[in-house]
Amino acid sequence: STTLSDHGAGFSALVSNVAGSATSDVAVLSIDPGILSTQTVTAVNISTTSWRYNQSGDQGTAWKERSFVDSSWPTGVALFYAETATYPEPFRTPLTAPSAGGPLTTYYRTWFVIPSNAVSVTLVASNLIDDGAVFWINGSYVGSIRVTTIPPSFSTLAANQGTEGVYEILELSSASLVAGTNLLAVEVHQGAQSSTDVVFGMSLTALVGVRMRDNVAPTITQVF
Repeated sequence: STTLSDHGAGFSALVSNVAGSATSDVAVLSIDPGILSTQTVTAVNISTTSWRYNQSGDQGTAWKERSFVDSSWPTGVALFYAETATYPEPFRTPLTAPSAGGPLTTYYRTWFVIPSNAVSVTLVASNLIDDGAVFWINGSYVGSIRVTTIPPSFSTLAANQGTEGVYEILELSSASLVAGTNLLAVEVHQGAQSSTDVVFGMSLTALVGVRMRDNVAPTITQVF
């Protein structure tokens, strides 16, 4: 039997009898990988996905790694908020704004699954954020909104959010994805220590390319 890894391999036949033997020319095997189909997967749901979050201060850099233990962090569901403006999604988990003694940066972690048969993945995030955010997948930087210093520190300031309550679309890099379970870590930065509000919520859609079996019978394209 053959697999996709045999694509491009050379094969020949050896025929022998009492009169002698002969070897055929080399034939190169081409394997049809099947039909490419795109599936839309909701990796993170803005209104139902549970997050671990932390407002206790500077978490350094280990917090965004897969191996980090976040079991002591509280859990919540977006929107996370200290806010009075109108947003298109309900406020569900309260936060403390910097002006009320909260931190300049709040940290979030959750997990999502990419199908094991994926051959390509495009990640599209829809975000409600005040003021800015940096996104990490499996410890690697994949995108940011209004934070230009990468990697940021706990005290890095974001640019001011000028359009509150509007979804912002961002394509995240898929380079650090693995088949199966992946870690999404997000740090939300404020524009000033005097900031009176903070908001975080996001959905993540994965456009997953997979190979599907076709029903086309193999054909002989050349005979020597």
